[in-house]
Amino acid sequence: MLPEPMKPEADIEQALLDEVELSVSVVLYRNSVGWLQQTLVSLLQSVERLQRLEPGLRVGLTVVDHSLLPSYQSQVEQLISELDTDVLGYLHYQAGAENGGFARGHNRVINSVRSNYHLVLNPDVDMDQEILARGYAYLQRHQDVVLLCPRVFDQQGQQQYLCKAYPTVVVLLLRAIAPAALAGRWSHLLDAYELRELCAEDAVEVPLASGCFMLVRTTALHEIGGFCERFFLYFEDFDLSLRLKKHGRLVYLPTMNIVHHGGNAAAKGFRHIRLFVSSGVRFFQRNGWRWI
Repeated sequence: MLPEPMKPEADIEQALLDEVELSVSVVLYRNSVGWLQQTLVSLLQSVERLQRLEPGLRVGLTVVDHSLLPSYQSQVEQLISELDTDVLGYLHYQAGAENGGFARGHNRVINSVRSNYHLVLNPDVDMDQEILARGYAYLQRHQDVVLLCPRVFDQQGQQQYLCKAYPTVVVLLLRAIAPAALAGRWSHLLDAYELRELCAEDAVEVPLASGCFMLVRTTALHEIGGFCERFFLYFEDFDLSLRLKKHGRLVYLPTMNIVHHGGNAAAKGFRHIRLFVSSGVRFFQRNGWRWI
């Protein structure tokens, strides 16, 4: 099944009013098309597995492209056209006229969808085939939970600790700009920030979740107005987590597994370090400063 042709933005927003059980948003900015392909294939496989357990369950996917590059957009359109998307209730691809950032891109979808659950998904994630089935079942059983986040591994199979405690200025500086030797001396602070002891083999409530994969009750997202668009990149997920916690529990569920290919702002160069620091300052201004 080929994706629907690109439509004017108003038409896309109207089409998104189609009611589904699970809506999904993916926001692009010149991301690896190879990683995107892996993400979408793994998503479709996970949707198929979910529908075997829940026949008739409808899932919709929207891909928002902020690349502003016609050549890149053509690659993404070609990739989407080659996918077997029969398991989806709808698939919309929207090439934005501006790069409004991660928060604004996802909000364009969140503010329009009619669904019970919404998945915020990065374009550099490989999903385990069982992840949606397990997450859906958990949310159905635990009505007080508003967000689920998975156990995350890197490409080498090492666990990444993406759930976090409330950050401090010292910890963020160590993560953003400190050399490895200096950061090592403060490893106890970094380990505590990454909740390494807490996020083990059991489901557990966490303070803050990563935006690379957030399975959320849509009603809660609508009640808080989605992401704060004052964050262009970084910390919008932490800010969202704090506001969601007023509506229910945020739970790390280690039976949900993904491989995350991205992350590490420091490794991406000065521009990402600058965005990381400026967004960190904005986060503290909104939610309160902690120094050590």
